[in-house]
Amino acid sequence: NICLDDQSSKAAKILVQGFQGLKTIRIHQEAICTEVVTAILSHHNTLSMIASFHPTANVFNSKEPRPLREEEDEDEEDDEEQELPFHYSQQQQQHQQQQQKQRERSDSDWIWQIIPRCCPRLNKIDFPTYEMDMDEAEKVPWACKDLFELRIRIRGLNTAAKIEKAINLWLKERDNSFKRTWLRHELEMASSKSDNESDNDNDNEKSDDEGQDNKKKRKWTKDNMKHVSKKLKADDDVGDDVGDVDAEVDVGSKQQKQKQKQQQQGDQVKDPQCDPSKDDVDKDQECDPPKDNADKDNGDANSVVDKSVKDQLADIVVIAEDDTSIEARVARHLLKLESLCSVWLGTRIYHSWEIIP
Repeated sequence: NICLDDQSSKAAKILVQGFQGLKTIRIHQEAICTEVVTAILSHHNTLSMIASFHPTANVFNSKEPRPLREEEDEDEEDDEEQELPFHYSQQQQQHQQQQQKQRERSDSDWIWQIIPRCCPRLNKIDFPTYEMDMDEAEKVPWACKDLFELRIRIRGLNTAAKIEKAINLWLKERDNSFKRTWLRHELEMASSKSDNESDNDNDNEKSDDEGQDNKKKRKWTKDNMKHVSKKLKADDDVGDDVGDVDAEVDVGSKQQKQKQKQQQQGDQVKDPQCDPSKDDVDKDQECDPPKDNADKDNGDANSVVDKSVKDQLADIVVIAEDDTSIEARVARHLLKLESLCSVWLGTRIYHSWEIIP
């Protein structure tokens, strides 16, 4: 641990040469400069806490945020009382002063932002006297994803109502992120289940097509054999004697009567939807029960589940994408720090497990 209240190069040399593996550094806000921050970064692999000296004891329990610009307002009044050069108008003087202050603020914001951007092991930032600019904070994400406690001020959140609104947005969206994760998991499970069922249906259809092709081949072979046998029989009939014609006619008439009798018996027994005299292919096509009813029911159920899950995902959105208010920007920044549990932005300390009214 080390405490710094000097902005000179001596403090930077002490940080670099006098210590190794620092975990905690407490420093005055006025002591932050390029040399000191560069020296702090020499301990970026071990630094877990960086803090400043608290101005008052009850800074973390106040109804309204304390103003941080009182000294600057007094300086502005003193500057107005000073005598201006003859070649400078009052408006030009004020414009130059404002530009100078903006440059100083941007420099301090950029310098301070280097610490959370380059120190991945930080779990506590305690700077109640620092006012962070969201424009600078949104340029580069912070590397300290395991940050547990954050105590800073944010430019633009200057009332208790704004701070409470930003905290409520953060807590609600944090709670909804867990719900969205669970709903997305349910949606992925339902979609994977429907994909597996469709793959099984495709495999069954493919096997059915192969079986029908084999049946058609067998039918074609049987038809050819019947045709060949009939032709051979006809040739044998032509080569018979003339005296056997009457006997063949009698035999043919008997066979015809037997066929008619069999057809009559078949008409009485056969199912009107299933004809046993047809080939195997016709039986498979006409006698099979409909297969699409169960698949249709499953598809309807899956579609209903997907629709309900998507509706729930759409209903739990708290922060709109086009919301550019300072409260929404702060909430988005806090949501990127998934391990964050304690936040102070000017009034009191809020915790991630608090119940949202």
